[in-house]
Amino acid sequence: MDNRKVIYKLAIAFATTALFIGCKPKYSEIDNNQVISKPYVLYVADSFGAIQKTNDGLSFDHTFAPDNYPAFAMVTASGNLLFAKKNLHYIQNVHNGINNSNPTLTLPAGPVGYDRSMMISIPKWHNRVYVGGIGTKGLMSNDSLGTPGIGSINWKSVTDANIASGGVISSFTFLDENRLIAYDDTKKYFYSLTDEGGTFAAPATGGGLNTAKRYIVSHIANTVLAACLDTAIVYYSSDYGATFKAYDGLPGTATITTIEAPFNQTILVGTKAHGIFRLPLGSTQFVQSSLGLPALSKVSCITSKYDYFKNSNTKQYTYASTNKGLYRSESNGENWYKVLDGNFVTLY
Repeated sequence: MDNRKVIYKLAIAFATTALFIGCKPKYSEIDNNQVISKPYVLYVADSFGAIQKTNDGLSFDHTFAPDNYPAFAMVTASGNLLFAKKNLHYIQNVHNGINNSNPTLTLPAGPVGYDRSMMISIPKWHNRVYVGGIGTKGLMSNDSLGTPGIGSINWKSVTDANIASGGVISSFTFLDENRLIAYDDTKKYFYSLTDEGGTFAAPATGGGLNTAKRYIVSHIANTVLAACLDTAIVYYSSDYGATFKAYDGLPGTATITTIEAPFNQTILVGTKAHGIFRLPLGSTQFVQSSLGLPALSKVSCITSKYDYFKNSNTKQYTYASTNKGLYRSESNGENWYKVLDGNFVTLY
């Protein structure tokens, strides 16, 4: 056979094969390091009463239109969003898009709590919701994902015999060991509940605290934290509020507005005009932690969020709502950067 014909046929064969390979669809393997299996949802409320949500801190969707009544507390119960304004409202199945808000309870005039901790939702207890400052003994609960039912029948006054009459539960926190701490800032009592079907223990009296001052509660792991709203001191208790000791490092001129312990790795304290302070791991003294925040920022609320990836890794974010924008940290509060402009009053 003519060698030129052989070469020609081989050239055609190679060209056809190359064309076939080049036209084959390419399938990219899924990188489990990048695939988020459980995204977080962050809700943030501004001073005009609007509420927005985000899953990534980059794009935001409106959940509730401005009505000039800022929300001072928010929680979620499964797919429902609850937020406290003049009344307690809820949006059912909020993840399905914008829905109308429905009032559930009429709250006393003015915020009954001192930050978002006046209301709590507990996923480990079938999303039971507690709200303070209202009810027979200043405490109500809901085991129906915050929905009111006809005439708000799903909200029940907690009438536990160990809760003193005449008090007002103003702040909640839930320890890692599945223990609810409910704090009465009128009587300075710390109530403890370890079983959703049980009863509250007799109150602890907060030894070591100045009972003439006001406090909000939080926690790190199983340590109860009490932040003083009057003297810029944070106290800690390892016996569920029976006795307290104080951390150092906060300036006496600061006014505490909120406290959070993201990922049990540090304690962050927000202030009215001094930014944020951080307690380094293993330390008992707070340090300034406002790198990236504008001077004189009022920090109203701090919260933390996880992204869970398919390879079981996680990524940690901490958010701070301020009067000069919404800020995020990926370093447990050591430095911050703005993700949204506005005057924000609370987040969840």
